[in-house]
Amino acid sequence: MRWTNNLLQPPQTHVMQLLESATHNASLAKKIANAFDDPRRLDPWWYQAEEAQCLISYSKKSR
Repeated sequence: MRWTNNLLQPPQTHVMQLLESATHNASLAKKIANAFDDPRRLDPWWYQAEEAQCLISYSKKSR
């Protein structure tokens, strides 16, 4: 329910940053897309700005 409710709201800044980063990083894009099947995979980085930034940084390094 948390995932559904989150999608019904305007996106937070860190979510927009995740999506923008995913346009340049196939592995991050895949991680986000696969989470639609099991939203528990999004926790904590979809909901917490600090975790999102860590994931973005990690994704940039592993390209």
